[in-house]
Amino acid sequence: MSRCIAIAPEAPQADLLREAVHVLQQGGVVAYPTDTVYGLAVDATNVTAIARLFTAKQRPGDKAIPLIIGAMSQLSQVAATIPLGAERLMQAFWPGPLTLLFEPQSGIPAELRGRSACIGCDGRQRSSVNTSPAC
Repeated sequence: MSRCIAIAPEAPQADLLREAVHVLQQGGVVAYPTDTVYGLAVDATNVTAIARLFTAKQRPGDKAIPLIIGAMSQLSQVAATIPLGAERLMQAFWPGPLTLLFEPQSGIPAELRGRSACIGCDGRQRSSVNTSPAC
């Protein structure tokens, strides 16, 4: 069942945020605005939710899905290492629409990577609300 919840970014209501988080925790898909378009988010650790995202986007399974990093602290949850060159690029261009490729942590589902051995991480969106990487 689809439902539209309007959350004001300048004054988000805690109960509405909890509802969106609950949808994600249950393997659902949440749409959210980015700087250019609407994105679709799922729990990046839930293989069933990732499959729902591929279906919703009509995306072939061999094409990777980038993770949206809401805070720099999240990057170490998904990237096994962060090379110095990547750190410099992140300092210069994040937040912003730059996707960098990293060797994934062992717990990152292979379904996110498509044919790649790497995981794409995008620093487009920064938020104090985000606690886990999403795709």
